[in-house]
Amino acid sequence: MFKINSIRKFNLFNILLLILVVTLSLGGFALSQYQQYIKDVADFEFRYVESKKIVIRQEVEKVVEDVTYRKQLTEDILKRKLQERVEQAHQVATHIYQQYQATESQSQIEKRIHDALYPVTWDNGQGYYFVLSTQGLVKIYSGKPDLESKNLKELQDNSGKYIVKEFIDIVSSGNEGYSMHSWYKPDDQLKMYPKISFVKLFEPFQWIIGAGGYLDDVERELQERAKTKISRLRYRADSYIFVLDSAGKMLVHPTLPQLIGKNVWDMVDVNKVKLIQQLIQESKKPEGGYVNYVWTQPSTGKLVPKLSYAQYVKDWDWVICTGVYLNETEEVIGRNKVELREQLNQRLLLLGMLYVGLIVIIFTVSYLFFRKIDKEFRVFAAFFSEAATHNIFLEKSKLSFVEFMRLAETANHMILERKQIEENLVKAKECAEIATQAKTEFLANMSHEIRTPMNGVLGVTQLLLDTPLNEEQQMYLETLSASAESLLTIINDILDISKIESGKFRLELSSFNLPKVIQSINDLLRPKAEEKGLKFIVELGSEVPCFVVGDRGRLRQILINLIGNSIKFTLCGNVTVQVKIKSQSQTHAHLEFVVSDTGIGVESEYQEYIFEKFAQVDTSERRQFSGTGLGLSICRQLIASMDGEMGMSSEKGKGSTFWFQLSLPLAAVQEVTPSVPEKNAQLLAGLLVLLVEDNRTNQMVARLMLQKMGCLVDIAENGQEAIEKITRQDYNVIFMDIQMPLMDGYQTTQAIRAQELSIRKKPSLIIAMTANAIKGDREKCLAAGMDDYIAKPFKREILHKKLLQWAITPIERH
Repeated sequence: MFKINSIRKFNLFNILLLILVVTLSLGGFALSQYQQYIKDVADFEFRYVESKKIVIRQEVEKVVEDVTYRKQLTEDILKRKLQERVEQAHQVATHIYQQYQATESQSQIEKRIHDALYPVTWDNGQGYYFVLSTQGLVKIYSGKPDLESKNLKELQDNSGKYIVKEFIDIVSSGNEGYSMHSWYKPDDQLKMYPKISFVKLFEPFQWIIGAGGYLDDVERELQERAKTKISRLRYRADSYIFVLDSAGKMLVHPTLPQLIGKNVWDMVDVNKVKLIQQLIQESKKPEGGYVNYVWTQPSTGKLVPKLSYAQYVKDWDWVICTGVYLNETEEVIGRNKVELREQLNQRLLLLGMLYVGLIVIIFTVSYLFFRKIDKEFRVFAAFFSEAATHNIFLEKSKLSFVEFMRLAETANHMILERKQIEENLVKAKECAEIATQAKTEFLANMSHEIRTPMNGVLGVTQLLLDTPLNEEQQMYLETLSASAESLLTIINDILDISKIESGKFRLELSSFNLPKVIQSINDLLRPKAEEKGLKFIVELGSEVPCFVVGDRGRLRQILINLIGNSIKFTLCGNVTVQVKIKSQSQTHAHLEFVVSDTGIGVESEYQEYIFEKFAQVDTSERRQFSGTGLGLSICRQLIASMDGEMGMSSEKGKGSTFWFQLSLPLAAVQEVTPSVPEKNAQLLAGLLVLLVEDNRTNQMVARLMLQKMGCLVDIAENGQEAIEKITRQDYNVIFMDIQMPLMDGYQTTQAIRAQELSIRKKPSLIIAMTANAIKGDREKCLAAGMDDYIAKPFKREILHKKLLQWAITPIERH
């Protein structure tokens, strides 16, 4: 290293150093201004494009809402039409009866009604009247005339429902009503279709007059109306809605009507982007998706970059899309870039002028100051030269600066107070040791408190890992989970320092997959090494056993610490990790782990205490790297607790090698991944669940757990909302919280049971899900009308087991 042995040279060095600091500071500021410019441009581009995304998404969502509304109207429209038809038939029958009851017999009147209703059909013969007696005897059936005069009371559809019996029950209880069932179409006698029938009692003859309609016929009509409406939509000059099905068939395209009815699955743009396939794929994401491609702009006839948004309507198998052409976007962004560039140039000009002014000031002030201080140092140099062998005093009259005068006073008392200073140093050392112990206890307490939120991070990460993920997301979450586990282990180790020293430390032994641990460390640290341009090499010996018994977390912590140090202190070259087998018996494997690098190395005089707590290599090269000095000390103590040994070798400027050896038992039982039986999983698939819970966090946790079991989950935030939902929808299971606003769980359950009793509805399965877990709470829930009870906090396994229990053995009430 260059040594300065002259005050004059030192003065010059400080001036140059100050200029360098100013240069770096202002250069850093200039760089930050440029980076801010780049960021502002990127932010503007992002916000502008995002605004376009919002516009096209809103337009698609409007159409989706309209389509959904039309889908919901299908049943209502059919019901209204059927009721009108039956009312007309009932009026015809009533009119005939009133006209001829005094002059003709019942059989003659019946024939007149038969002749009036039999030939009436609609919807191209798909709709017709049927008339039955209340005993199930067919009086009129134009859809199947061969069934007339037959008793169809035992007639069933493909689901086993007794159709005629249901008609009889409807008119018996309320004179008229609707029935949902399946039946053949007049032109298709091989397949049953979902059908709604409306029946009404004709009291003079105790007849059931009815008419039916097929849901798919009405739905097709509504689809055609929706297509017509969509084809006319325009929300900007070049913006329109087009519709596909999931197989790539074009259903609606306002600007290219020649494509309607054709399959465009393989359509590509000029860049060979398979835009139709990508639109269909993106549409099936929960929030829909966006696709970029190049397409002809209607207003200009030119090929222009386009951004389209697509959303999937599952009920009709429709992919609804729209897009925006980005040529206007590029023009707006370009104008914004020019404005931002001009602002940047003005800032850099002012910065340059400031830099020149500061350099002039630094040279002037530094020259005057250091010339004065050089004189003071010369005086002190002469004094210390004499004071080394003689008890002399420094004359303060030779000094100008107050600081040097005070230093002179201290120097004059230096020899007399030397012994006192030594005694003070001993006391200071003792105080430092006490402070160190207090610090250790504080860190131990803090690490214990931090473990709770860290465990929360691990729990949510594991919940995300259970969700369907693509390969990239899976890798990110596994890396996040591994990093969180490593961080938790490191935090715990701060507490473990005192445990190790007091002999209270305990290893957590279990069987684990050693290559898998090495691979997870590789996945965690390789990006960090490659980010610095280092070559990261992992060599796992072919004879290294897969499964061993040991403390997986401690082994992982040691390796991460050693490899992380190598990456930190290596500026170029490579970092190599080797796992070798030294020897192996029938029960144990003697393994050696080696971490080597081509970094800055460690000087020989520092290698003796590098494994001590808080040890730092005190050289200028090392001081640029941060660290607590605890890592290697903890590693050596952990290796010692595993009955292993650890060491190192290093050469200044050429790199370091850290190694440790462990003898680990071979695992008798390998890791087994538990699986849920397929049959049990199928029992819960599609289960419709109502979760009555007012706490948003509890809603999220329970909903995610139930959805991962295959359940369909609906949420009510209070008891009143739950009653409203149950009125509109039948649920397989209701999970009921106890403490809620408006109505608590007991009141809500009692209201539901009363409602079910009043309309003779089959009782719902209600399971309490409550934090009340003291003795007697379960009995109170059952007494309120609930069927079962789960106490909070609950595990997913408990919830799964409870659902399976009720799915296999449902409750029977009498």
